[in-house]
Amino acid sequence: MQYELYSKDKQDFIYYHVTTDDIKTILFYIFNDDSNHSYIIIDNYVVNPINYRMLGFDDMPTEGEHRDLIFNCKQNKHIDFYIEQGVPQEKILDLACQSAKEETDFYFMKLNEYDKNY
Repeated sequence: MQYELYSKDKQDFIYYHVTTDDIKTILFYIFNDDSNHSYIIIDNYVVNPINYRMLGFDDMPTEGEHRDLIFNCKQNKHIDFYIEQGVPQEKILDLACQSAKEETDFYFMKLNEYDKNY
């Protein structure tokens, strides 16, 4: 799945919402939500230039800030997933961190490929 939608509340807590190949699904969700959260849209295959406002930044982030945001989003997604799967609580954080690291590394690998071809 290409796109993931997250939101941040006023305390900067990140919530995972949906993963889809259809950007229209993401837009439908955003336009029908009235929570006043900031939205973060992650394009896992980076086929377009990064719009940092879509990642919840006002200014262009440093690479470290960008990586931390992607990791935190992915970690929250995996925590939700492992809870839904009934994984024992003592294993969830380790599994979520490992999965988030792998997906974050993949994201930056794709981003670097895009940058080289751009």
